[in-house]
Amino acid sequence: MIPLPELLAEFMVGLGAALFGANLLVLVRSRRPPGRDRPRRPALTSMTRVYTSMTVGALVALWGLAALLRQR
Repeated sequence: MIPLPELLAEFMVGLGAALFGANLLVLVRSRRPPGRDRPRRPALTSMTRVYTSMTVGALVALWGLAALLRQR
């Protein structure tokens, strides 16, 4: 059985990494010019929201990683 603190730390790492990675993908895809075969995507409403979400995701992932390393 996995102890609850370790499970919570692993969940934090996964959730933070997913939040960071998803917003990084949004940032990269918004910078690419539309091609002939790709439809035009709507413009992002707020780049500040993307950067804020990336920062929060990175902090949560680092916090969870620090908790995992501290337990071992």
